[in-house]
Amino acid sequence: MWRESIAVDVTITTQRERRATFADQLAFTKIKQVLQVLRRGNHFTQGYPDIQALWAKGFLRLADEIRTAGRLRLADPVPSMSQQVSVNRPSTLLQALPLCRLPYQSTWIEWAPEDRRADEALFVPNGLTVPKYEGVLLFALEPSLRRFGAIPVWRHATCDIPMMPSMVMVFDFRPESQPTKEDIEERVCTLLDRHHRQSGYCKELQKDMKEAVALAELGLRCVTIRNPLHVEALDQLEYRDHQMLTRLDHEAEVDTSGDARFIMAVLALLNARNATERTPVKAEGSNRIRIGGPPLMAHHVVSLDLSRIARNRLKGETVAERRAHLVRGHFKVRKTARNPEGVDLFWWNPHVRRG
Repeated sequence: MWRESIAVDVTITTQRERRATFADQLAFTKIKQVLQVLRRGNHFTQGYPDIQALWAKGFLRLADEIRTAGRLRLADPVPSMSQQVSVNRPSTLLQALPLCRLPYQSTWIEWAPEDRRADEALFVPNGLTVPKYEGVLLFALEPSLRRFGAIPVWRHATCDIPMMPSMVMVFDFRPESQPTKEDIEERVCTLLDRHHRQSGYCKELQKDMKEAVALAELGLRCVTIRNPLHVEALDQLEYRDHQMLTRLDHEAEVDTSGDARFIMAVLALLNARNATERTPVKAEGSNRIRIGGPPLMAHHVVSLDLSRIARNRLKGETVAERRAHLVRGHFKVRKTARNPEGVDLFWWNPHVRRG
């Protein structure tokens, strides 16, 4: 009887720990289900059955990409740390970029939206609630893995299908893509003028022009292109309803605002030698398939790489206190003989201390 109780407890614990990830949900999308949702919902493809079919096929392409990609899930507080890095000091993020590359030729990264916005209100500027799921598909555009595309994907709790923007990002961290001094100066002027009209952020930038210049160069490292997974549907829409396409592009700009620097910060932390560690999670399939659910794919959980001393210092603190200490820091570049660049990237956190 004692052995049976232990077996039951272990089974329950395993089920709680191993839930379907966002990637698991997306990777086994069926076109029939997507079309049913598009036809009954207030979707922009209403009235265009051919565009609707092409739009649904985009999600099948996404599913194919996720099944073959290297998959990472960011554990708390890695998303919150990445968010802090992306907004606090552009200069520390900029110096990390030359040493950043994708971990895989095709990479899927996901996180819990509430972890990313742990220190912010759970509402975005346009009044919409934060999604229930968020992730990004990164795909290399050249062998060095330093020029790549990024397709954000999200799903709200009230929506039966995921969403992707009409415009996606392309990053270029290669040394030869270094922006010119003239381009940076023009970008700085644009940033200050735009923020002067829209917010008081220009006052913060003007206090430290080094940060303004860094923010400008970060922006020049990223351009936008049409979403390659929806390109056929978008081409048809441009021919049939150009006004609707313009509206979609505007919504894409709003929905993905802030994502570029967040993605840069995530990759910088993944490439830093001492910032994170990865724990493999095995695939599980047969039991879930029998009960009608999608199989659970293998992936890696990315968590903070804390030393024993750092862990001891954080004992006894609340979750909010630990997060506040852990997420603040900056990158340092140090000379090394371990890689061809002759330098390596490290994460420095002076705040992992009590008091």
